[in-house]
Amino acid sequence: MAADVLPEPQVTLLTTIYEGLKQRGNWPPFSYVDQMLARLELDLDKVADDLPADMTNLGPGVRHVSGDDEVTMTIAGLYHCRGAQNDLDLILQAVSIAVVIERSQEPSVEGGIQPTLTSKALAELGADDATLKRLQLFMRFEPWGGGGSVTADGWDITITRAIRRFGGITTIEEYLQRRTDFYGQTARVPPAVRLGFTPSTVLGISRDDGGSPPSNVAARSNPRSSGAHKSAADSALAPTIARLHPAVVRKAYRLFDDGHYASAVFEAFKAIEVRVAAQSGLDISGRPLMAAALADGGPIQLAAEIGGSTNDEQEGFKLLFMGAIQGIRNPKAHTFDRPPSAQRAAEYLSLASVMLRRLDDAVHDLMRSDPDKRRGVVHRIEAVLPMSVQARLEGTLTYPSSGVPPSTVVLYGGPGKLHGQLVRTAFSVRVVPFVFDSVIAGQHTLVAYAEMNHQTMVGSVAVENVEQPWLELGPGEVRRGVVIDHWVGADEFQGGYVSATPPDTIEPGYELLT
Repeated sequence: MAADVLPEPQVTLLTTIYEGLKQRGNWPPFSYVDQMLARLELDLDKVADDLPADMTNLGPGVRHVSGDDEVTMTIAGLYHCRGAQNDLDLILQAVSIAVVIERSQEPSVEGGIQPTLTSKALAELGADDATLKRLQLFMRFEPWGGGGSVTADGWDITITRAIRRFGGITTIEEYLQRRTDFYGQTARVPPAVRLGFTPSTVLGISRDDGGSPPSNVAARSNPRSSGAHKSAADSALAPTIARLHPAVVRKAYRLFDDGHYASAVFEAFKAIEVRVAAQSGLDISGRPLMAAALADGGPIQLAAEIGGSTNDEQEGFKLLFMGAIQGIRNPKAHTFDRPPSAQRAAEYLSLASVMLRRLDDAVHDLMRSDPDKRRGVVHRIEAVLPMSVQARLEGTLTYPSSGVPPSTVVLYGGPGKLHGQLVRTAFSVRVVPFVFDSVIAGQHTLVAYAEMNHQTMVGSVAVENVEQPWLELGPGEVRRGVVIDHWVGADEFQGGYVSATPPDTIEPGYELLT
């Protein structure tokens, strides 16, 4: 089955990303892609808005990628790039090799043995180092991969049982079709079609010439909608919205910042409906979707966080989701007889953010109970809401000669953000935990800053006493056991773009008091 032919501007966008990857040896920054398209008199936003889902981290309505943020691409996007046939042939061979490796794995009653695909196996096919690096970037989040590692000697990808779905393929088109089948119905049908919108609609907002909301959203009659009458207090709320769940930021931030408050709220709760449909795999919508998806024993189970009874909390959140969709997202409810103020809209968006983060928690829980299911769930969600499933990072601080001094842990990465935690400790404490429970997938650098004897010390993750330059986190991944235990003076720290002193501005995380 051949994939649909894309319009020339979309092929140009994808090829630009691919050429930047080949030149840089890593994903190119947004600024490069944007400027290259501008030279060809192409508007990146317009081209990206028409891209099919699951091709890049640019897509319909995506506005969180900017500046030096990396622009990534999937194998589905690579298929449409000019000059990519050699890489596609190698990927096809790599998948076939992975199938053979998994089949050849001897069962063990002790367990703990995982088949792996290595860069060495592909090097034997004639791939050079630069090509091997590209292949790893394309294959690391494929549905049959279970994580992996990168070292100075090469890389490896753990092969899961899902690789069996790809046995016997002979063409890249066949691989892409089975990949789509694996991700499920939600990935095949664009959300605007599946949820009954018109072809000109992307998640409920018509893309007319002015980019304004459609006539059926009451924000058009909102006197604030032009943004001309925003007060200083209204504008001051925008940074708060920027710190909410990425799906809220992507769908609502620009509308909120422009003063389209009703539309911002509508879009955020529409994203929740799309997210629940994808996460649950259910082909229904509205209040019935929430009732079925979050039912006791349903496809989305929330772990207890607030009270002692998981069943009570599950029931409570089911009712919360049902009420929010019926009372806020419902087409009859989003007309807003009294258009919301900026403050009221911000409070609605905060609720949407909490709901989305609890959905992330449910994905994280699958990491322990059913990793294969988690992978399929993540891919279904990412197909309709790219870059929306958050990762989780858990670790500890240790200090070699004494208790851990008061420290600030900073996670560099994500779309132009620095996440930080202030960790206050007594000097007698030797091990201090920290957690980042909402981390955007991608490459991150984790460091800690502490003042010791009037000197700034910088702590990093070390492997055999070699500073680890970055941590790779996939969508929905839970990384545990990360240890910051390698400390040097600020004048000795070699962190590349990472500052040797605490940054002036970081996005606040959780404050742990020990």
